[in-house]
Amino acid sequence: MLGIAAITALIALMLGMCWLFYGPQLSEETTISLVAPTLVFLSLGTVLGFYALRRPSASQTSYYQPVKLKNTGHKWPADITGLELAFTNRAYAEKFSEANQAAVAAKKLKVANIPARIANQNLSDIAIRAHDVSQPGHSGSKFDEPQDEPLFMALSRSDPDMHAAHQLAANTIAHFRAFIAREGEYMCCAKLRFRDPDLSEELGEDRFCFMWLNDVHYHEKENVFSGVFFEVPPEFTKWHRVGQRLTFDGDDMFDWMVHDDGRLHGAFTMRVARQKLSESERAAYDRFVGAEVWEPLPS
Repeated sequence: MLGIAAITALIALMLGMCWLFYGPQLSEETTISLVAPTLVFLSLGTVLGFYALRRPSASQTSYYQPVKLKNTGHKWPADITGLELAFTNRAYAEKFSEANQAAVAAKKLKVANIPARIANQNLSDIAIRAHDVSQPGHSGSKFDEPQDEPLFMALSRSDPDMHAAHQLAANTIAHFRAFIAREGEYMCCAKLRFRDPDLSEELGEDRFCFMWLNDVHYHEKENVFSGVFFEVPPEFTKWHRVGQRLTFDGDDMFDWMVHDDGRLHGAFTMRVARQKLSESERAAYDRFVGAEVWEPLPS
């Protein structure tokens, strides 16, 4: 709407200038009460007519954007390892998939069709969400296997270790702010809790999903943080999208993590999740999250 209003105003201004230089000389009252409104309505009609004509033809499914970036695959914390593209035209999506079979087979590319309905998933509390759509397996662990969809680790809501980790993260927010303020190639991430409205309504009780945001900044003047969604479950895309920056308070953080070239600081809940794995799976988990060294926790 703002675009239509801006273009209408510009056309009306141009027509008005032409009228002043080349049109008949009329009284000021007539110009204001008759000519000006006429030019505005003429400009608006021109703009609306222009957009009305730019409709998909019988053979088109979209006039402007037949394909869009639907999702990205990541290797923790934010390396892009794959793309998911959504098409409005099913036949074109199939042809595109056939032409890129190698990338699809390597799970670096996934082709989706927009009209296809995505089934809702039952999400419980999540310790970490991340997936790698290109790295080959090493040990047979689920963390080493290529993933078409995000890999979830569900932990009990009443887990005392997880509650303790949340508390430790909350007590050390000042350390996180100090990392954010430092110069260097740090990846600063924050874990937030999001209520799932649809699932909560369906089950008659509140259900939540924990998601990590990266590229976290601290805005000292407002005393708030902000971070970017790098992965969003399908059932949350009605409210959030990949690449969206969200502002939040320090009290909203359930965990924080700083990734410094393989050295992890913080990541309290991730440590709990790792601790609950068998020894054989911990190495795979470390590869999955990109951790080479788990730095000592701040006191």
